[in-house]
Amino acid sequence: MKINKLYTAIALIGSLILTSCKEMLEVSPDHYLGKEEAYTIPEAQLNGIYYGMIVNNYYGRNFYQKFAVGSDNIVKRRGSSWANIHNMDKGSGEADMIYTQAYDVLVNIHHLLANEQASDEEKGQAYFMRAFVYFDLVRTFGQVPLVTEVLPYDAKPSNTDNSELDIYGQVEKDLDEALKLISNTTDKSKASVDAIHALRTRVFLYKADEYLTGEDQREYYQKVVDEAELINGTLTEAKDYFKYFQENGGEETILEFLMVQGQGGNDTDDHLGSRYSPNKNSDDFVRGQGYWTANPAWVSSWHQDDVRRSIVDSTLVSNEPGSFFIIKFTETDGEPFLHSPKVLRYAEVLLNKAEALYKLERTGEAALEIDKLRAERYLPSDSAPKAVGDIDEILEERRKELAFEGHRIFDLRRNRREMVLVEAEDEKKNAEIKVRKTVPAGDKNFWWPLAEAWTSRNPNLINTKGY
Repeated sequence: MKINKLYTAIALIGSLILTSCKEMLEVSPDHYLGKEEAYTIPEAQLNGIYYGMIVNNYYGRNFYQKFAVGSDNIVKRRGSSWANIHNMDKGSGEADMIYTQAYDVLVNIHHLLANEQASDEEKGQAYFMRAFVYFDLVRTFGQVPLVTEVLPYDAKPSNTDNSELDIYGQVEKDLDEALKLISNTTDKSKASVDAIHALRTRVFLYKADEYLTGEDQREYYQKVVDEAELINGTLTEAKDYFKYFQENGGEETILEFLMVQGQGGNDTDDHLGSRYSPNKNSDDFVRGQGYWTANPAWVSSWHQDDVRRSIVDSTLVSNEPGSFFIIKFTETDGEPFLHSPKVLRYAEVLLNKAEALYKLERTGEAALEIDKLRAERYLPSDSAPKAVGDIDEILEERRKELAFEGHRIFDLRRNRREMVLVEAEDEKKNAEIKVRKTVPAGDKNFWWPLAEAWTSRNPNLINTKGY
């Protein structure tokens, strides 16, 4: 009976998360749940939080894909409103869905933190997830409402006097609290001590790059290095690189948001991989939608022995030579197009550390971290070029290693680089590309505006930089 109640509660909270995407914090909880019992079972609440991360409006598809589509890694092929990511002065539906979904997850986090029945482990997980979500919000939208208490479901969060640095402060505080409570679980689908250290390397790097100067900035770069050295991580072997992304788990994974068949959407067309897979019949892959392919000028420059070339393929459709279809998210354990986002990987930790070392003028040490990564990214390994450890090399290594995982736009923005977007001259000849738009360094288009639907109904909201 207890187990049945738990499964019912998880399903009810999942229903809350999915339904509330359209009317976040504007409809009473009875509309979603019908039973207050779901809020009394901490395990159900925690599962509801993690389920909220993998719906299509967040990491199930849109967050990964939106930032990939908006980068110079991608060629725009077919007509799609998502191609207009850098022309969103009034926001977009996709940005609105991500913003809304993030706050939906936060509501459930606050219910769990207020639950006196919750264990230390469950509360530690909730603190970690609050830090994770608020970091996503601040790096995407800038100054967003900072809410840390349980709100009624008809509330409308609005900016008061909190700044972006206040949000970073809350993220750091929550990670400190999580570290006191959480265990170093081997379950890759839940936050662990290693996940806390890994997320800190990302948070500290962003904060140092975008908000700090002088000795404060150097202190945070050193924190990135220190946190990275607390993780005894493992890299996927070169021979298994492509396979690693087609399966759940993996030794390199520090945290993934686990998806199984039937989650994230009603059919395979809803899954992340479908949007990239060829939209024509292929002998090797299920037909997808083929909206975007990889930038051919970029991937053609990769070393022939670099196993990361395996995540794109220009031979899948015979009458489209030069179209580098993205096959990194082709399946998970046999389910077409399904992908459990590996949101924290040891490879990223090494890259964060290398970048921080470079910015501390420790270029030789930065090169060693790149060499460590390349040793498992080339076959044979001795064909890997020796690193020099400068920032251009580090950014290019990040571009390849973290390709299509939603990092590129942020990396260029943090380092004050311009971004040159391209599109195909002809859908069937993707090797022939042209410049679509150049986004200057520091431009507002590296951020997302809040959707007009939000700002029009809540004048207290402060829109993103420059919008």
